[in-house]
Amino acid sequence: MTEQDILAMVPGPELDSLVMTQVMGITMSMVLSKPHYSTDIAAAFEAIDKMISLGWNLHIHSGWGEFEVYFDNDDGKVIRTNCKTIPEAASKAALLAIMDLEG
Repeated sequence: MTEQDILAMVPGPELDSLVMTQVMGITMSMVLSKPHYSTDIAAAFEAIDKMISLGWNLHIHSGWGEFEVYFDNDDGKVIRTNCKTIPEAASKAALLAIMDLEG
């Protein structure tokens, strides 16, 4: 999956599944129901907390009807997304950061 594929995803089950498996490291067999990372702020902050535990710093800015969420780390990596909601932006930024680490 490419960066463009992730940025083009709409919030919902497919994006939530990717966050659950790739960012959170949870398999479907481990849960009764999937968290709604891309649409629920509380679930999104679980993914944000995971990213912080991995050494990423969180930044959130708002303006012009969108939220910019970006993660940066001590290696100088910066991963940015702009979306209409914080959960969507955080989900996509977390996925992109994890994918960047995996090469």
